[in-house]
Amino acid sequence: MNISFEQLKSMVVFAQVIEQGTLSGAAKHIGLSRAVVSYHIKKLEAQLGIKLLNRSTRTISAT
Repeated sequence: MNISFEQLKSMVVFAQVIEQGTLSGAAKHIGLSRAVVSYHIKKLEAQLGIKLLNRSTRTISAT
């Protein structure tokens, strides 16, 4: 299995979202904007073909 640098970066972002508990917390921790964090999560979900996070306006949880 070949993993590109972008996929690896998206996986690191996903791990930080889980660890921090919020997109904003992950963004602050790794020095990216919230929009970039969201982009990485959406891209990783599309590549894997599965939903990784349950999101609402107030909470995030892993599927």
